[in-house]
Amino acid sequence: MSDNQAPFPRLRAAYLRSIAEVWSDPAFLDVLVEESNSNPRGVLPFWEERYHFEFPFNVTFKVSKNKRPLYRPIGTTGWFGYGDEFVVYLPALPRDLGESAAVLARYCAEFPSLLGQGLAGAVAPADFSNFGIITCRVLALAWHNVAFRRALYQAEDARQLIQDTMNYIVPWNFFIKFIEASGDSSTRDEYWQKFPRSVITVHAPMKPDKESIHRNEVDHTVEAVALAAYNGTGAQYPFTCP
Repeated sequence: MSDNQAPFPRLRAAYLRSIAEVWSDPAFLDVLVEESNSNPRGVLPFWEERYHFEFPFNVTFKVSKNKRPLYRPIGTTGWFGYGDEFVVYLPALPRDLGESAAVLARYCAEFPSLLGQGLAGAVAPADFSNFGIITCRVLALAWHNVAFRRALYQAEDARQLIQDTMNYIVPWNFFIKFIEASGDSSTRDEYWQKFPRSVITVHAPMKPDKESIHRNEVDHTVEAVALAAYNGTGAQYPFTCP
């Protein structure tokens, strides 16, 4: 991994440390949820100060205490639960159709990946960057095809629609919701400075319970085993290890 992708391991480490703290002190989850909902960047400023790193992408990152995954070490699978969520905003078709290509090009420049532009040369991992290319195609088709546009914005999880129409396999097991940004789209800087950032919501996993502990021979290490398993779920939870 190149240096300019280093924020992602640090983000993952911050998330894992927060999970461990929640398991030790359940009230800490309320702190994370409060921080998630009180800042335009969600919990990121809190993590950056607490864990001494910077995440150089303009996104909102939230931790939720709803729909929390459960640890059930059955066979080769450990974690079961609701997928994490990604909300992506797209600009509306410009009133001046002659500007449509220019607005699309500006969107591609502002969002080369789902995470938007990276600061100080930061580069998103390849899977996020590749999906940024797909998102531009999705936007162009939504402007061109009314039926697709309606289906796209009505879908609570647009992964299957994208896979069917774009001949592309979404590499993560999280829900993707597209929302059309309000207001007239434009190439003006003022429009893009106020454009909504993507929102990432992760569901904090539950602390291993008596059932999961009963299935393990070494009870006092089950939390460490469970956290390591969570960190290795890869595509199931995108901000863990591939």
